[in-house]
Amino acid sequence: MYLAVADELRRAGAPMVEALPGEDNTYEHVRPAAGADAALSVHSPATRQILEEHWRRSYPSLQEVDPRQIVRVPLFACGQSYAMTALHGYALRRAERRYRLERTLTGAGGAEASGDGLRNYLEAVAPKEFEESMLTLEAQMATEALVEAHFGDLNGLKAALSQAMQDRGQAAMRDPNQELTKALDNNEVANTCIVCADLRRLVYEAASFGALLVEAEVRAQGLCDLTTATDGRLWNFGVPD
Repeated sequence: MYLAVADELRRAGAPMVEALPGEDNTYEHVRPAAGADAALSVHSPATRQILEEHWRRSYPSLQEVDPRQIVRVPLFACGQSYAMTALHGYALRRAERRYRLERTLTGAGGAEASGDGLRNYLEAVAPKEFEESMLTLEAQMATEALVEAHFGDLNGLKAALSQAMQDRGQAAMRDPNQELTKALDNNEVANTCIVCADLRRLVYEAASFGALLVEAEVRAQGLCDLTTATDGRLWNFGVPD
């Protein structure tokens, strides 16, 4: 399923970016061949509206930043955001598939949905029904493989980040944001320097991977028996149980 989704993104003109380890805890994300619009092309207009809101919520401090500016982000934070956005994209595609099916069955008209209509639907059906976990273990493992390929072991990165802040003692307790900035400037924690526009593109790539994973999962279920997921496995993304 991983390879199927990667191929779909390539066909859409939005091949996945690569992350290359550098020196002193820095990672370089290879500049993507296509921009955010290409990464969003696999979504309906309704879903694009929701994902644009998701980008703004994910990185609120960057919304007024010049898209060409290079920003430095903890690799753990970037990786966890990517992982959770992939889950969000998966949840949105599942919800939209059901939404369109219900509109068809009830004779509600055309299949196209407005952003507000889909958002209201998500609220009505209780988001946890969609967002708690992926349906199959295979989909979960495909997402975990992608996140590790981009960012490495998120739990290891989380532990290293926590240790770096602990080493800064009382100062980190008084002003954690300032001390984190110092730690990043000194390369005390793994980080990535990335153009702001490319970070936005990375977020949309994650959502597109999750959405296309739903389609790959549906196709795979017609060919073989997949393993039903029993929990969200979110601990692999540094999320506490």
